[in-house]
Amino acid sequence: MNIHIEHQQTSNGWMVYLCRQVDLPIFSLRMYLSGGTLLDPATKIGCTRLTNLLFLRHLHETGDDLIIGGDIALGTTSQYRLLSIDSLCEDLPSILQWVAQGLQTFTPKTEDLTHLKFLAEQDILYGRDHADVLGSWMLQELYYGKEHPLQLGAQGSLETIAKITLDDAKTTYAKMQDNHSGTLIFVGDYTMDNLCAQIEHYLPPVFSQPEVQIPSPNPSFGHYMVDKQETSQVDIKILLPTVSSLHHRYWPMEMGVVVLGGMFRSRLNTALRIDSGLTYGVGASLSCNTYFGHLLITTSVETSRVDLALKKCEQIINTCDQNWTVEEFNTTKQHFSQRLVEIQSSNSSIAEFLENWWLEGRDLRTLTTVLAQTQKVTLQEIINSMSLLRHARRLIILSGPTNGISAQIKTPLTAVHPTKLKQGALDV
Repeated sequence: MNIHIEHQQTSNGWMVYLCRQVDLPIFSLRMYLSGGTLLDPATKIGCTRLTNLLFLRHLHETGDDLIIGGDIALGTTSQYRLLSIDSLCEDLPSILQWVAQGLQTFTPKTEDLTHLKFLAEQDILYGRDHADVLGSWMLQELYYGKEHPLQLGAQGSLETIAKITLDDAKTTYAKMQDNHSGTLIFVGDYTMDNLCAQIEHYLPPVFSQPEVQIPSPNPSFGHYMVDKQETSQVDIKILLPTVSSLHHRYWPMEMGVVVLGGMFRSRLNTALRIDSGLTYGVGASLSCNTYFGHLLITTSVETSRVDLALKKCEQIINTCDQNWTVEEFNTTKQHFSQRLVEIQSSNSSIAEFLENWWLEGRDLRTLTTVLAQTQKVTLQEIINSMSLLRHARRLIILSGPTNGISAQIKTPLTAVHPTKLKQGALDV
């Protein structure tokens, strides 16, 4: 992978990672400021996300004309607010100045907060009508456990959103601005000296802050179902705890999951779609950070065939470290190599890849070395890593008509009505 990362800290505290790309006159920038959902009080989860959306609206109102042929977005994670900007390299100074002024002049407005709260509530109401969203809510609650700060995600619930006031947004933003840390990833045609000079000239100082460790999840393993009567399909989610992103078995497992459920000819898709026509598709993916990780398998089937689908998934999981062929091994390596080629197709895709790498707790300076090591992963290392999945406990969520589900499944099921889910609760 031909991506070289330079690294430097500016005199005003910004940690800068530069991937110089000279072929295009555009840049892709990712700016990370402390201020994630861990700031939210337990009774007002969603406040940080709403405050960040208010800030994004402020930026749009004050400088949309600066982003010519590009884009700007702002996301919220557990620890950071992420500002993404794609635009022309020649406009970088004016864009940095615009962001700096926005950080200093932003004040939440009552009418904007009211509108964004309405949109957030509508998103939740929309989710109540979709089995896959209900399943995701339940998975989040059961995976993290009671009182965990990530149990409701960044969005919060109708109950917590209703309690958020303008003063809460102002207080949250003040906390974000108080001794915040800053990291910047830049992909484009700038030298490190020139880039740092622009950052030092335009952006406000930031301060190094220790990372707040996220508590480990406390999963409630077992079989659960969410009642959704107005559907003929059952949404299936199977979660298995795995290694962290820094574990020595992470990359072999990542490559093994490609064969398990990461491509059209994967074992899961072959068993459930190609050979038996149970579903239009099934996928498996890893989600890991420096503390913990999990594998998630998702699909949907007709209610009358949910038991057969579960049995086939279980069979594939229980044999995921068995009967590996040289062809499968070569396919996953080729698939992985092709993904790395696709990443380099644009500055934006490179920046997104670096963003994910950084958010997963990895040192960007080791990127080239680590990726080179993945090409040396052996078949036996993949098999050893996949064996961890075979022995992992399961958290299984079935979302659909409970009568049809319980008539088939012999395993004890815990039924939960949508009104009992914190995120979709009706009684607020």
